[in-house]
Formats: sequence, structure tokens, C-alpha cells
Amino acid sequence: MSGGRRRFPPLQRAQLVELACLEPIAEGLHITHWTGQDLARQAVADGIVDAISPRTVQRILRGCDLCGAPATPVFRPWSVRSALELCGP
Repeated sequence: MSGGRRRFPPLQRAQLVELACLEPIAEGLHITHWTGQDLARQAVADGIVDAISPRTVQRILRGCDLCGAPATPVFRPWSVRSALELCGP
């Protein structure tokens, strides 16, 4: 692909969302919140994608309402966890 945005298949997007919903400590990281850079690095390390930019991570998660405004790129996985708890058994 030259010059355009790389498209990620639904499975990779879902795996990225799943990663964002984990606490960073579960991945062995000593941070309290994910950033786009942290998630991009971890997605590559986990073999989810070969390469991805922090901006693309933010775009994917913003599409799922998992990240704050562009000026505050901290992810809000608790919004998904809370929704899952409300829909639980």
C-alpha cells in the first residue's frame, strides 16, 4: 500500500480492543493507563499486528468510544468493563 491508511481486518481490530481492555499490569507493564504508543508497542510484541502507529491505535479505539479526546490520548477501557458488567449473567 502506498500513501494510504493501512486497513486492519476485524479480528485484529477486536484483538486490539481486547488488549486495550486489559489492565497494563496484566501484560507485565508497570504503568497505570495505556497510551497509543504503549498499545501499539504491545500489539506488535503480542503478534496482533506486524506494525501499527499510535495514531492508528487511537483511531480504532475512538471508533469504539474507548479513548478520550485527541488532546488526551488516555484510553478508557473501564467504559467497556462497566458495560460488560451491566450486561453480565
